[in-house]
Amino acid sequence: MAEGANKAISYRISDNENSSRFALDLAQKPDYKISIRHNPERVVIELKNTAWGDIKTQGSAKRITGVRHNLMPDNNLQIVLDIKTAFTIKKYFTLPPKENIHRLVIDIESGISQANTQKDAFIPIPKLKKIKKPLIAIDAGHGGRDPGTTGYHGSKEKILTLAYAYTIKEVLENTGRYEVILTRKDDTYIDLKKRVEIARDAKANMFLSIHADSHNNRMMSGFSVYTLSEKASDKQAEALAQKENAAGLLDNVDVTGDTSDVTALLIDLVQRETKNLSADFAENILQEVRPETEILHLNPHRFAGFRVLTAPDIPSALLELGYLSNKKEEKLLLSTNHKKRLAEAIVRAINNHFEKYPVE
Repeated sequence: MAEGANKAISYRISDNENSSRFALDLAQKPDYKISIRHNPERVVIELKNTAWGDIKTQGSAKRITGVRHNLMPDNNLQIVLDIKTAFTIKKYFTLPPKENIHRLVIDIESGISQANTQKDAFIPIPKLKKIKKPLIAIDAGHGGRDPGTTGYHGSKEKILTLAYAYTIKEVLENTGRYEVILTRKDDTYIDLKKRVEIARDAKANMFLSIHADSHNNRMMSGFSVYTLSEKASDKQAEALAQKENAAGLLDNVDVTGDTSDVTALLIDLVQRETKNLSADFAENILQEVRPETEILHLNPHRFAGFRVLTAPDIPSALLELGYLSNKKEEKLLLSTNHKKRLAEAIVRAINNHFEKYPVE
């Protein structure tokens, strides 16, 4: 392989509802050109100064029937995707590096071809705009005159959540893949409605509210995640939502006065797709966090009517990092090492989410 050459490491193909995806992992940022050929139908990817490594492959797709490669002059690599029927390229983009791996993604959908059917026609596809960085809104729960939960040894939830928010922000920004905003940057009280408005005004693509829990049973411990639902998944989830929502009373707005009709209207504003994305993300978080910390044994993904999760167009989740009322878990949550590991696991889940649902 020539000095400084790129290398194709692996690829995977998969199906979404209306399209098929080809994702190619490379050692360096690719210098590439994509074109469409006909009779037979295929996509040709030309990669400058790139070698075909010990390729690992994964998956299958109904629209992509084969993947071939040719080594070209000047150390260039040509990859050919054989396509079953007439098709269009829905979109293509590269992702910022993750663990020093660069990814080129091509989404293909069935339909009228993007060019005539002349044999072996060469149709260059114009470069698309640079992919937009997702904007993540991180909400440190409580703050100011609302201390939140008090821990076994007197730690304050409002201080803990702000420290975790800053750590998650730092890990996110270090990836180079995201823009990040905090709903509060210091020990300030911000009402629940304003927190949602901050995220929506910034056009955030994801909203994470960070909290720590407490319980009369001081043996209770474990990480959990909540997403919005009209009905609580259990009595404990309902009680927690009522406790967190009651923080809105501190700005002299009595949210407990909301009628059931108003509450129903707030819930109805939440789009079905947004709730599904939130629930999918919650499961992803649990999968990534599980190796790093204890997960709540019963129903770690719960549903309740949290006011802070009511943005109708932003996938949102409330993370309960653990129980400050538990002596051992309070000490763990205050640990710098645990905070960093938990933040990195949360960011891995965010990476997975936006690889699956990229921002357009």
